Amino acid sequence: MSSVAREWLGVFLFVFCVIGLTIAEAVWLSRSSWMTLGRGLLFAAGTNILGFCIGLFTSFVTLGIMLAMAWDGSLSEVPGHDSTLWFAMVSAILITPVLLIVLKRLLLWFLKVRSGSRAWAYSFAVSTLVFVLTLGIPSIYFYFIF
Repeated sequence: MSSVAREWLGVFLFVFCVIGLTIAEAVWLSRSSWMTLGRGLLFAAGTNILGFCIGLFTSFVTLGIMLAMAWDGSLSEVPGHDSTLWFAMVSAILITPVLLIVLKRLLLWFLKVRSGSRAWAYSFAVSTLVFVLTLGIPSIYFYFIF
């Protein structure tokens, strides 16, 4: 298999993880009687796609700016020096799961499906699981392939 095909396989693995976990989340919502399967699929797909698009784009821009500043040589002139850079790195990593948690929780509240600690626990658990598996499985694949 060529190296280009192996890279595309990793991309498709990411897409399959997003689709599979979205369907699994919708089935869980349906089986726990929180919402119907169609509504659960719309809920899961909407929050996952919106959360990943906005979160990963924000991470990409943050890391891109840091890389451009490193090439430019102006990275050493950043106010706050290392603490600012660490804050930017941690923010770039955590923006997607935090955004997923907040989006799921707000949509549960807006649709009047659940409220309180059960809604927060669901939002935290599902968002963390989706984030870790969706980015972790392709990362492990790329680690062993390359």
